[in-house]
Amino acid sequence: MSNRQTAKRILIPILSKKENNRLFVESIPEEAKEIFLLLTIDTELMPGQFGFAASDIAGGNALMQSLEEIFSAKNRRCIALEEWGKTERKILQIAQLKKIDEIYLVKQANQFYEQLVQEMNETLQIPVIEIALPAPAKK
Repeated sequence: MSNRQTAKRILIPILSKKENNRLFVESIPEEAKEIFLLLTIDTELMPGQFGFAASDIAGGNALMQSLEEIFSAKNRRCIALEEWGKTERKILQIAQLKKIDEIYLVKQANQFYEQLVQEMNETLQIPVIEIALPAPAKK
């Protein structure tokens, strides 16, 4: 099998604001040579619930930049995409347009996230990999 056949195209939607967590980054397989980071600015969302609202643009861009630096240091091609619109629709569109092999998400415990994962599983023929991060230690 050639390198072209084994190299994966991965989509990482920036939703939890925790995508630059070391455990999440390390869960992205070595075969992922092309990584698409998707920041969707969703004007319908309430800030802090899920994804990014318009007021969160600077924070989202900083998170994407830190991920770009991490993946670039590992010799992986990283493409940052910023889209405006409904989060679910943009993830589905980018996954299809960019011929994504797998979608990686930081697992979240909220209704918006659960609906998104269900919609992706019903609509796309692409594996959705959910990575659970440990809860922060209480002080």
